[in-house]
Amino acid sequence: MIFVAETKEFLICLLRVRHDNYKFFLFPVSYLQVAKSMTPQRFHQLRAFVAVCQTGSVSAAAQMMHLSQPAITKLIRHLEAETGAALFDRTRRKLMPTDAAHVLLADMKGLFGAMRNVDATLNGLRHAKGVQIRIAAMPAIGVNLLPDVLPSWLAMRPELRFSLSVISSLDVHHIIGGDGADIGFALPVQGTGSVAVDRTLMIHAVVVAPPGHPLMHECRIKVKDLVRHRLIFFSQQFALGNPIEEYFSQNGLEATSFVETQNSACACAMVQSGLGVAVVDVVTAFAYRKQLVIRPLDVECVFPVQVIVPPGASPGSDAKRLAALCMDRLALISSEIMG
Repeated sequence: MIFVAETKEFLICLLRVRHDNYKFFLFPVSYLQVAKSMTPQRFHQLRAFVAVCQTGSVSAAAQMMHLSQPAITKLIRHLEAETGAALFDRTRRKLMPTDAAHVLLADMKGLFGAMRNVDATLNGLRHAKGVQIRIAAMPAIGVNLLPDVLPSWLAMRPELRFSLSVISSLDVHHIIGGDGADIGFALPVQGTGSVAVDRTLMIHAVVVAPPGHPLMHECRIKVKDLVRHRLIFFSQQFALGNPIEEYFSQNGLEATSFVETQNSACACAMVQSGLGVAVVDVVTAFAYRKQLVIRPLDVECVFPVQVIVPPGASPGSDAKRLAALCMDRLALISSEIMG
């Protein structure tokens, strides 16, 4: 069933996918006005026009649209005749859009972009067996934690479909704040807009070093001993920082920051290459347990990873189940590394 409502500025479409699952589409009213006045022939002409602009040739456009070259040429000629404007400069070997073409193309991008989104959604619905959950996660979680828990999550609900975007914590906040994902895993970031925090995963920080490194003779690493070694830090400019730096500052210690990075896996890879030692989250360190030596610190030091959802929303049962599985997996990893 499809419900359509028109406001002053927008056309709102609600498509019922299953008995408890709906999908919204929002279009500017201008798109509706275009759709009402557009004949099938005009639609094909515009498609051909956009295809030629994108590919730069009639032959490539014909291949894209699965039409013959004469058919594309005819569509373009008719469009030019109806508009009374030359849309392409044909004096060169490659078709070059004219100023009039650029004006038309700017208007068409929004319309065809919206149509592609709807087409992709409808194609997905045709193959879907259930609800789709959109997940956005910082690399430490998206690469090193979620792949371990997703099989158990899907075993509980085999009909679930999901998408996973592995992006920076900053981008996770942006996409969740814009309702572009259903659940996110990210470090706290200030000034990124409103999100709702469901829970916080307190992920311990640990020291990673190459095998045979003198620091690794101890069962727990004293923070004051780190200052005598080359350290790989998380750069403050990426709004993540490193909790160990705060500890240094609070206790009057000064470390030699040899390398800075914004990614814990990159830090581990550099440690493996002999560039220094690093304090990283225990989840990423666990993924490198066969290549590096891991030791806990002698002080409590954590990365607070928040489980966030769009503002005003609350996580559904599937999202809550996923977060709970992440907490269980994190507890197992922590118990093995932290002792």
